[in-house]
Amino acid sequence: MKWIIVGIAFFGLMLDVTIGPSTAEGAESSAAVLQEMNTFFEHAVDGGKLPGVIAVIARKGEITHASSSGYSSSGDPTTTLATLPDTIFRLFSMSKPVTAAAVMLLLDEGLIQLDDPVSNYLPEYTNMKVLKRGQLVTAASPITIRHLLTHTSGVSYLLLETPVTDHYVKEDVFAISNRLSETTEAHVKRLAKLPLVAHPGAEWSYGESFGILGRLIEVVSGQSFGQFLQTRLFVPLKMTDTGFFVPEEKVHRLAALYQADSNGDLVDVSNGPFGGDYTQKPPLEYGGAGLVGTPLDYLKFAQMLLNDGQVDGRQLISQGSIEMLKTNQLGNEMGQTPLESLGNPEFSRSGVGFGFGGYVIHEHPGEGWNGSLGEYSWGGWADTHFWIDPEEELVALFFTQVLPGSGAPENWRPKFREFVYRSLVKSAPN
Repeated sequence: MKWIIVGIAFFGLMLDVTIGPSTAEGAESSAAVLQEMNTFFEHAVDGGKLPGVIAVIARKGEITHASSSGYSSSGDPTTTLATLPDTIFRLFSMSKPVTAAAVMLLLDEGLIQLDDPVSNYLPEYTNMKVLKRGQLVTAASPITIRHLLTHTSGVSYLLLETPVTDHYVKEDVFAISNRLSETTEAHVKRLAKLPLVAHPGAEWSYGESFGILGRLIEVVSGQSFGQFLQTRLFVPLKMTDTGFFVPEEKVHRLAALYQADSNGDLVDVSNGPFGGDYTQKPPLEYGGAGLVGTPLDYLKFAQMLLNDGQVDGRQLISQGSIEMLKTNQLGNEMGQTPLESLGNPEFSRSGVGFGFGGYVIHEHPGEGWNGSLGEYSWGGWADTHFWIDPEEELVALFFTQVLPGSGAPENWRPKFREFVYRSLVKSAPN
């Protein structure tokens, strides 16, 4: 399987930016590193560890690298499409930064304040209970919008091992598996009946907070969450392939979803309980993990974040709101490694905090870190990742479709990061 250096001119046309090879000193060494990266992931595809990969690097508003390898569909490779720039991926938790940006639009209009109790808009979140040492106690404070944006609300996930997991399992409260069987409103109301894992504002705890934010946006805006995203974010950003389902005319571009079995072999689980049929419009438009989209679309969104809310010379979201989104919101009371509960070594370093919808590097994490202060990033369940690096004026994206499984798939993100930063060519002095 050979890598396809996918049409950089095609990407550039869609982004309305000038694309061309770097003329800075050292460009040859950069090209060599990128070829090394292509070979590395080509071997991963040939070895059956990855079905297909798209890698994109943009600097200073220009795409400097875009490549793909493998196939987006299962079955006979001679009859399936090679992974292409317009392949549609399940974004899963990469939906969260998009939801955070949508909340910022409401903030800019003065329709909400970040420290408003959520119960002002969703009364079912009044008088929440916390499960402590097996006993239910009244929450010490109300859940606020800021708590939801930062995963400090106390709301948990069915898939995480926490003191409240049994409650989530018993009530079958897991948005991805129920996206076709209940509405956003119904899901959020059922979620409100479950106990919190911690008092609001007391701990960082990953969970379904962004699903609640999607419903809040519906109540405040008077639109469905999907309509709000379409009119207020996707149309202005020209994200033409992003939404909560894949329409019939685009189904052939939807990537298959894989999971590694106990032997490490990739098994197609596209029709499994991980969102089900994405060709159907779901009644549950889930702000935490429901979106599908292309790398090209997400690049446009990430570039807007890097540009402090600007798109095509106009301010889509205020600079102040985007700066808050990209700034660490967790205080010292959360400890030196607040994201450690996720079990990912990358997040278990000091200096890794959390903004709105994504992690933020606010202090140097120490030896072995190959990035910059101010980095903002998040990833998706099926191994999609992005980050922005303001210091390097960089956006990087890595897209595949492999869920965690019994075969314990590799964490490809650190290797991709290593290649990206080794490949950077500094601007030539004036």
